[in-house]
Amino acid sequence: MISGSSGAVSAIEFVRKMQGKSQAALIRANDKEQYVVKWMHGPRSNVSVRLEALRNSVYLYLGLPVSTWTPIDIPDELLDAHPEMWISSPKGMVRPNAGVHFASRLVPPPGGAFYEFLPTRMFSRVTNRSDFWGAYAADVWTERFEIRQALFVPDEAPSSLRAIFIDHGSSFALLGSKEVARLTSCLYSDRLIYPESEMVTGLHDWIEHIRKHGHEAVAKAHDSLPPEWITASVIEKESRLIERIQELRDIVFPSISRFSSAASRKTGRCCSIRVLLRAGTIL
Repeated sequence: MISGSSGAVSAIEFVRKMQGKSQAALIRANDKEQYVVKWMHGPRSNVSVRLEALRNSVYLYLGLPVSTWTPIDIPDELLDAHPEMWISSPKGMVRPNAGVHFASRLVPPPGGAFYEFLPTRMFSRVTNRSDFWGAYAADVWTERFEIRQALFVPDEAPSSLRAIFIDHGSSFALLGSKEVARLTSCLYSDRLIYPESEMVTGLHDWIEHIRKHGHEAVAKAHDSLPPEWITASVIEKESRLIERIQELRDIVFPSISRFSSAASRKTGRCCSIRVLLRAGTIL
């Protein structure tokens, strides 16, 4: 579900507090779904949450398997009844404001089977491993420089699994002439999930896909936001995404080439881009 503010669901039950620095809450809504709710004025700030909503929608419109989101209306009555969902701060517990917040639909639905962490020996059962290259290209494009998170749910074939990407929040690292962000910071923690044989062609294909469909994805994502969330910071981010579309290929591949050349001069040996990627040393 991606909806505007007019389609916001309403919270009816607090389930539990989620782990993590965002201090999100798991809440059941009037559509019988459960959502991970991030507060618009919480530890990650309303700017960060708005940009996460934008990025989440962009990924969805690019065709990546992601969790869906919707605005959710949290009433005063629910907040007052459950102080355990409030935000912890150095000064004590802070009650979130009632009103519309960001809600990512729980994946999978309650009671459904899934893996939060998948042993390496089971990676061959993941039917959409190539999508990890798409998530990587999209993360670099949108400057989401945090560890890529995913859940693994049963796919159609027996014993097969499908990855669904979750949590599209971001640090605000920028790629510039003086400060170059580590392009490996948004990779999945176990690099063996990435099919090495598809590295170059997979990245090129996803980069071209973004170049072809990125403008439309940003426009649709913009329209999915509640009007009151479309602030100057959101518009600035959208403009930056459009600017980076044509630069994305140069951002990813020359960085690999430059580091490989530097490593060759230093060690006297040629470093393959696959080795550099898995070692996490691409700059």
